[in-house]
Amino acid sequence: MSHYIFDVHDDGPVEWGDTSYKFADRADIERHVRQLVEEAQTRQKTRGRSPPLTTVFVHEDGGGIVLTAYARPGENLRLVWASG
Repeated sequence: MSHYIFDVHDDGPVEWGDTSYKFADRADIERHVRQLVEEAQTRQKTRGRSPPLTTVFVHEDGGGIVLTAYARPGENLRLVWASG
């Protein structure tokens, strides 16, 4: 199992991942990303703002970005896996 770090970007302070998580496969990573996007959009709503574009970068611990995910409220989450 590989370790991954998640960086969340929205209209608030950037949440740089400082904890690595173990996931067995892409489906588990995608579930975690969906949860992070939902949480970021909920935070924006509680601040009285319309949630902007939320982006999550997933880094393999000790490596590069393996997934970029982004969504606007009311739109489907888009997942872009690194090739190679």
